[in-house]
Amino acid sequence: MQWIEDRDAFLPFGAQTAHHIDSHDTFWWPQWGKKWRREQFGVDKVRALACTFLALDGPYMMFTGGEEGIEQELRLLNGLRRDRPELWQTPARFDDQSDASGDLFIAARESGAERLVVVVNITGESSRAVPPEYGDEGWVVLGSSGYASGQLQPDGYLVAVRAV
Repeated sequence: MQWIEDRDAFLPFGAQTAHHIDSHDTFWWPQWGKKWRREQFGVDKVRALACTFLALDGPYMMFTGGEEGIEQELRLLNGLRRDRPELWQTPARFDDQSDASGDLFIAARESGAERLVVVVNITGESSRAVPPEYGDEGWVVLGSSGYASGQLQPDGYLVAVRAV
């Protein structure tokens, strides 16, 4: 998260970074049957990547066909971008204080009426507890994968909102 924050701080005023989920840069290089990230790394990792990149500011890149297996995540986060544009009017705030392990990507957005959080377990190895401030009462889970009893499985994600 710190790297993304630093990178974005050095962009020229008004510039945005397009985040690369699956597009022409991954499409032709690998051998046959290994051209998509879902084939190279597994669909759970691609879901986690999609949730991470769609929580960020700016556009994302994806070659036609790259959406296979991540339709639910694309529908959820693109829908939030479309239906709640006020949440994307200011940059996401990265929370690097709530998770001492550094294994969770946490991006929060806030408008006058509500707060949105996207939490992704980026370890790929072990479960991690969702910080209490994002799992306490008042949060409405809009979508998740690998989330139960306050724990995120490897490559799991949680997208939730609450009134401010």
